Amino acid sequence: KQYLVKSRAKDQSDNTESPSTGISFYYDTTGPTSNVTFPTNNAWRKTMAVNISGQASDLTTPVTMVSMSVKNVTNIQWWTGSSWVGSETYLLASGGSNWTFPGSTVSWIIGKDYLLSSIAMDQAGNAQAAGSSISFKYDTTNPTSLITNPANNAKLKTAPTLTGVSGDPIVSPATIAAGVLRVQIQIKNQTDTTYWNGAAFDTIASFVDATGTTPWNYGNPGWTSGKQYVITSRADDVATNQESSPPSISFIFDQDPPVTTITFPTNNGNYNSVPRVTGVTTDVASGVNAANIFIKIKNETNTLWWDGNDITSTSEPAAIAVNNGTNPWDYAFNGL
Repeated sequence: KQYLVKSRAKDQSDNTESPSTGISFYYDTTGPTSNVTFPTNNAWRKTMAVNISGQASDLTTPVTMVSMSVKNVTNIQWWTGSSWVGSETYLLASGGSNWTFPGSTVSWIIGKDYLLSSIAMDQAGNAQAAGSSISFKYDTTNPTSLITNPANNAKLKTAPTLTGVSGDPIVSPATIAAGVLRVQIQIKNQTDTTYWNGAAFDTIASFVDATGTTPWNYGNPGWTSGKQYVITSRADDVATNQESSPPSISFIFDQDPPVTTITFPTNNGNYNSVPRVTGVTTDVASGVNAANIFIKIKNETNTLWWDGNDITSTSEPAAIAVNNGTNPWDYAFNGL
């Protein structure tokens, strides 16, 4: 309550003083209130090089002081302004009704749970009856991700589903981690230098959200045969830490068969000696190795087949691998 006190005096000659204007004062036995407004309660933070802030109020008299404590709940320690100790400690904040405390002055330990508490005092000397507190967790460790399918440098003719895993490591001295919030991937058509934006390929590099975190997957964006693709995955955790070195893999998607041409002997040619069969094989995307070039040789006149040693087989044998070059390739033949 607010009170007004006036005084007047009367002397022995019966002169009476005109009443004074008096003095006013507040009589206040109720403590103020305060609360922490930043960081928000139960938040995950990746940086605390910011001001901790809050508000304080009193119904009657102004707030003159706010103190706060910084408690490492995990290790049951309090910050003194220079070190962590095992007994509760309060530190003076700046301001009154709107107060701040420099978070950059605290030696935060990663992977810990913290409790921030504030207590206010008013001009009448009343202290807040019970402190107000919020809790937050501190994590500066970046999450990681891994692409498990397709394998790096794979050459595929079946449209792949992209898959992988992710994690948010607990690195000493941390005892907790925020956990992975999402995994994003970048799909780059390396051949055309275009990027998948979730609806189409365009020239602007972008990431799209995968489904899940660990494991995660992403379906077919519309792979084009004959193209090389580079896939990059990137994880973000709940504290907004982002993977610093996202992994990438490359693969070729190829549904177009190679083309083989026999260059010797020529079609409908006439020869008195055919010591070898030669040709060229081309494949725009995947390429061909010699072990995957095959030939069959048939004596059309006698209906006999070359079996790799002689041209006497009456039944069609399996195709024979050339195993000597690709473009050109050469197969030694002594069956004539």
